Amino acid sequence: MLQNVNEYNEALSLTVEIKDSETQEMACVVLSRIKQTKLMVSNSFDPIIKKAHEAHKQAITQRDEYMKPLDKAETEIKRQLSIYMIEERRKKEEEQRIRLELIRKEEAERKKIIEETALKKAQELAEQNQNKQADEALTQADNKIEQIETVTKIQEEIINKPIIIIKPQTISTRTNYRFEIVDKSKIKPEFLIPDEVAIRKIVLAMKEGAEAIVGGIRVIKELGISSR
Repeated sequence: MLQNVNEYNEALSLTVEIKDSETQEMACVVLSRIKQTKLMVSNSFDPIIKKAHEAHKQAITQRDEYMKPLDKAETEIKRQLSIYMIEERRKKEEEQRIRLELIRKEEAERKKIIEETALKKAQELAEQNQNKQADEALTQADNKIEQIETVTKIQEEIINKPIIIIKPQTISTRTNYRFEIVDKSKIKPEFLIPDEVAIRKIVLAMKEGAEAIVGGIRVIKELGISSR
């Protein structure tokens, strides 16, 4: 609880409008009174806050003694699960790729046989002046090739269905994204955040001279007030 409520209320009630040297002096007296009252408030609550903070730190320490080994075990199991599931997906993707290559190879071979057979037959018919039959042979070959391409397309659509990795019902997965900087010079300016802490230290040390050191800043002088 507050040590002196009356002192606190009295300090809050003090007001002054600075118009001349006399009211300026009064303002300094009020400022000193406020400072004393703030010290009284701190003395009232700081010990309580300190004890609560110490109890909080102790509770966190005790909790972490039990929690950290569990966190470590959890992280390791998740790591192994992730590796296993990524490898399973890679295997299925590789299987998918091999199946696609196979059906495309089979398609190319069948089309080649049909084209060569049809061309040979058309040439023979043309040599016998059976041009109409020759054209029909080529047209039939084109129709067969079109049918083969249609079948292959259907097979590709079946094979290219999204890969589903079966996982236990007790876990869920999500795709996480992270990044690493490979060339800082190519990062757009809006993503380069100035180190304001470092800049502030240079400004405090070098004052107006910080403008030339840092570049791109303007040092602003402000009058600070403190009571004694």
